[in-house]
Amino acid sequence: MKEFADGHRFSDEISVLILWYFICANLCKNKMDKVDLTRMKSGEKGKVVEIKGGRGLVMKLEAMGIRPGVEITKISAQIMHGPVIVRVGNTQLAIGFGMAKKVIVTPQTEEDQ
Repeated sequence: MKEFADGHRFSDEISVLILWYFICANLCKNKMDKVDLTRMKSGEKGKVVEIKGGRGLVMKLEAMGIRPGVEITKISAQIMHGPVIVRVGNTQLAIGFGMAKKVIVTPQTEEDQ
């Protein structure tokens, strides 16, 4: 048996479960640091960190203002893998689902805003 500072006792099994919970929570948080545009919710903001595509896709997205380091807001998405509407600066753009899947973003948390 172990004891909290306030005198409550707990078993070794519970301490292992508590430790496991915190390890899993940190692993899940780290995996969710980067998502593609299709996984963001409508109205959510983020910063583009990577574009997973060939030279042609990268150049096309850069011409629209979507490049690493740029803040982007997902406005909406259509059902059945339709276009994703985003705002980059003062411009709204509709990009195809396949292109949106290749734009990797770090979503902003409420603390970042």
